[in-house]
Amino acid sequence: MHGTGEGSFGSSMAESLHEDGCPPIDENCPQPIKEQDGSWTFGSAAETAWSNGDKPPVDLSGSANKFKVQSTSKLKNSDEVKQALSHGYPVTIASSWWGFSDIKIKPSGTPSIQLASRNQTWGHQQSCLGFTTHPDFGLIFLIQNSWGNAHGTPPGNFSEPKGSYWIKAKDMDRICLEEVFSFSNFDGYPARTIDWSI
Repeated sequence: MHGTGEGSFGSSMAESLHEDGCPPIDENCPQPIKEQDGSWTFGSAAETAWSNGDKPPVDLSGSANKFKVQSTSKLKNSDEVKQALSHGYPVTIASSWWGFSDIKIKPSGTPSIQLASRNQTWGHQQSCLGFTTHPDFGLIFLIQNSWGNAHGTPPGNFSEPKGSYWIKAKDMDRICLEEVFSFSNFDGYPARTIDWSI
C-alpha cells in the first residue's frame, strides 16, 4: 500500500513476509493492548501510523531480515488447505466476499460445534488452525479470529480456543477463490520434528 489505511491484502502480507521478514516485537514497535473482550490488538492509531510502507515511523528492516519466510503458497481449494495443515504449515485466509453476522451452535446433539455460514461480505484476515470430519457436516475447518471472544465461547467438543469457529469445506472453497496462503521455511527458527502420535 502507498499511503496510510486499514488492513492489508493477504498477498501483500505474504510478499512482505518473504521479501522483508517479520520483526520481533521490541521497544521500537507498537505495543499490543488488551481489549475488554480479551483480544490483544495494536489499535487503530498504530495500524494507521504504521500502514504506510513508503514511510514507516521506525526502520525495522535490520531485525526483520533475520525472520523471513522463504516459502509461501497460494492455496486453491479446501483439499489444499487440508494438505498444508496436515504437514504442519500455518494457513491464513484473507477474504472480502465471505462474512457472517451470527454463529449458530449446531447440531443440538454431540458433538456440537460453533458453525458460521456466509450471509454477509466483509474484508478480514484470519488463521485456519485445523480440520476434522464431522458426522453431520463432513469436512470442517477451524478458523481463529483476532477479536478475542467476540463470537462467544465454543462448546469445546474439539478443545477449540476462544474466538474460534468452524466452517464447512464448501465455505473454505469459496474463500480460496480469494487469498489463502500457507507458510513454511522460516528463517531464524530451527526446524523441528513434529510428533504426530500425540
